[in-house]
Amino acid sequence: MLDGWLDDLPERLLTHYVGGAWRAPLGGQMRTVQGLGGRVLGQVVCATQADLARAQAASLPNPDRAALAGLLRNNAARLAQDLGGLIATGPDAGAIVALADRYAATGSFTPILPHDATLLLPTARDALTGLAIARLAQAAGLPAGSIALLHAPLEDQIKRDP
Repeated sequence: MLDGWLDDLPERLLTHYVGGAWRAPLGGQMRTVQGLGGRVLGQVVCATQADLARAQAASLPNPDRAALAGLLRNNAARLAQDLGGLIATGPDAGAIVALADRYAATGSFTPILPHDATLLLPTARDALTGLAIARLAQAAGLPAGSIALLHAPLEDQIKRDP
C-alpha cells in the first residue's frame, strides 16, 4: 500500500492528521493500540472537543468525496492485506469498500458525527485502519482539509470504547 508506512508508526499514532499535516493532539488521555497476539504497537491520544473544533475549522467545506471513495475502493485489497498482517480484527477488502460506499453516499465515515464529511474518528481498536486511510489520502495528494484523522473518544464517547 504505502511503502514504509509503518516506519514511523508510534509517532503517527501520537498525532492527528488535520489540515493536511500531522499535528499534536490538544488532549492528553491515551489509549493503547494492540496488534496480533496482544502485542502493544503504540498509543493514541484521544480527541477532545478542542481537537474536533480545530479539525472542523481546517476542513474543506465541500471535499471531493468521489476522489477519496475511489482511492479507498481501488486500494481496498492491499489495505486489508497490510492491516491483516498487523491486527487480528482488521477490516477485509469488502469492509473497506463498504466504508468507501458509505462515505460516497452520505459524506460521512462515522455515524457519530454524520454532519462532518471529512472526519475519521476510529477507536484505539481501529486506530491502524484510520491511520492507513489518512496516510493513503496524504500519499495520493488529496488537498489539505479533504480528510481529518482524530482518535476517539471525545469526552462524550468514552463509554463507547471499552
